[in-house]
Amino acid sequence: MTIRPESLLDAAQALNRLRPPLVSDEVCARTMANRMYYASYHAIREAIRTHLGDPTFDVTHSNLVDALTNAPDEDVRHLGERLKRLRANRVASDYRLDESPTRFKVAVHLSDARYVLDNAGRLARRFPHVRGR
Repeated sequence: MTIRPESLLDAAQALNRLRPPLVSDEVCARTMANRMYYASYHAIREAIRTHLGDPTFDVTHSNLVDALTNAPDEDVRHLGERLKRLRANRVASDYRLDESPTRFKVAVHLSDARYVLDNAGRLARRFPHVRGR
């Protein structure tokens, strides 16, 4: 992976701080939601790759969320719930163009992304089996 998940989260945080926004508040919000989710998805996938020793392991978004949110381990489920919220936010931002997200509403989830990045590697050995692509 040529870009680190941390860099994607940094981009979302930088967009949140821009006053005035680059293009519009809505464009910043949609881009932030996308960057926050992908930072989290890639952090978890990289943690799994490291744990498995398989740099090519890949997983669908739904398989990853389902596996983590249904894990027997409470900490892993908590991580999965945060990823699930980030994914729902990203899907809404990318596909529900009739809705108008704000940076404030999206920024509420910055802590979810930060939590995922801070804990994915630590929890990877406790993840349940995640079905790859």
